[in-house]
Amino acid sequence: MKKNVFFFAALLLLVSLFGYAQEVNRCVSYEMQLYRALLNRQYGPAVQKTFDKATQVAQHNLLAKAGGDSILRIPVVVHIVYNTSMENIPDAAVYQQIDILNRDYRRQNADSSLTRDEFKPVAADAGIEFYLAQIDPDGNPTTGITRTQTSVQNFSPLSGIDIFEIINQILACGINPVDILTGAPLTPEQEACLNTVLASLGGFDAMKFADQGGKDAWPTDQYLNIWVCNMDDGSGVGTVLGFAYPPAEAPNWPAGSAGTAQTDGVAIHYPVFGGSANPALGTLASVVGEGRTCVHEVGHYLGLRHIWGDGDCTMDDGIADTPNSDSASQQECDYTKNSCMDTPVNYPDMIENYMDYSDEDCMNIFTHDQVGIMRAMLLGPRSSLLQGSQLAAPQCDFTSSATTVNTNELIQFTDLSTGGISEWYWAFGDGEGSTLKNPTHSYAAAGTYSVSLTVINALGNDFELKESYITVSDAVGIAPNTLQNQVQLSPNPTKGLLNLQLPASGQNYRITVMTTSGQQVYQTVANAAATLDLSAQPDGVYLISVTGNSQSITLKALLQR
Repeated sequence: MKKNVFFFAALLLLVSLFGYAQEVNRCVSYEMQLYRALLNRQYGPAVQKTFDKATQVAQHNLLAKAGGDSILRIPVVVHIVYNTSMENIPDAAVYQQIDILNRDYRRQNADSSLTRDEFKPVAADAGIEFYLAQIDPDGNPTTGITRTQTSVQNFSPLSGIDIFEIINQILACGINPVDILTGAPLTPEQEACLNTVLASLGGFDAMKFADQGGKDAWPTDQYLNIWVCNMDDGSGVGTVLGFAYPPAEAPNWPAGSAGTAQTDGVAIHYPVFGGSANPALGTLASVVGEGRTCVHEVGHYLGLRHIWGDGDCTMDDGIADTPNSDSASQQECDYTKNSCMDTPVNYPDMIENYMDYSDEDCMNIFTHDQVGIMRAMLLGPRSSLLQGSQLAAPQCDFTSSATTVNTNELIQFTDLSTGGISEWYWAFGDGEGSTLKNPTHSYAAAGTYSVSLTVINALGNDFELKESYITVSDAVGIAPNTLQNQVQLSPNPTKGLLNLQLPASGQNYRITVMTTSGQQVYQTVANAAATLDLSAQPDGVYLISVTGNSQSITLKALLQR
């Protein structure tokens, strides 16, 4: 509504957080942005640039329908980093939180009916949905939940940081902190002094690094990473419920500091992730027990600012259809609050907005322009979330141990497909098939055979046909039926030892024993007879391949004790 200065009030706000003890800090995303601006003076201008672009689209009335009426779906991975069993929240709480995100972002929440009449015209369905990732970065099936036990007792971003000392050191360098927030140039002497100050800083992001007791991010351009951990340092001042990184166009991190590729995402204090399905919720239930801490933080991740603009009435969140406010609504539902004079209509403060700090029982709305910003971010700087590899159907391919063989010669087929395959359907061209990943097969008759494979994962399927792929010839030398008649296997079933009688041709034969899935468990060479010892193998059916004198035969043996 007014031209905003994104970081101007952040320093005073951060100081206020350390001026007195308070029970919880609902969100420190703004303080995190100040911290990042201290580490990297390109961060603040880059975030502002991204936001300005989205705002321009909103002003041209393109945002609310950005991407048309399509539903934009975001893959999520939840990293649970826990020290105690209570912090290791159950899967049910994760599922519930995803449901809450989908409910609130689609405006399907039952309490949407509580939106006051003056704000109903601007209430909007974001058309954004969330789902737990089904394929991990290596292409394997996943639940979208990781669990990491840590020796770190808490990951509070505010623990151990002396903001007053940091400010004093920056001032001693001859630097106005506002210059850092706005990206103003510094002299070489100021640069060197500031780098010394920065070297002593802690960080917000320890939970995001395995070498600091946390969990490394999955590719942040493909997944919304959410870290759930303990962010209560026990002091009362250092308790944080959540923070998130907004999109930035030009990350340019100095040596030794974390970059957005490693830290981008959302962090949530473990008791407030989910709702009633989280047994750790406890005393926080009365104010933040609806799972909307995560709704709020994901709003930051998608580019939204606090509804009061992180300042007084002279500050703004940059959103045209959210009234001005001079402060957050602290854990309350005060519908009489009207802290700023708006024109031409003097609206009350929008305490029902998800980007306020009001009691979660009265949160129920995103506005049209907020929706526009979020969709613009998803179709712009965060567009790779919508087209990541985890969203793709599988890519099918396969190979074989040979393509020219004799009748009855065993062939090993190997799946080369990618994409977290869960089902395989082979057709060998002779009326036979298999549902194994890497099956073996032999052909009883000469000819040319086409082979096909269909693979399926949770998101689709793919098909590969290799025409005239296998050429099978009748064996020469000993007639095929001679080998068939002269190879004898006994006893069958066996309790462990198999006696194999071979043709008396003076020819060496290669003997291979495999499981029905194609795993080789035994191999030897013999020219007349052989004893195969399977006593170390588990009970089951085994394939005995005999190859020699340009012939091959496969027999089945049953190991049964």
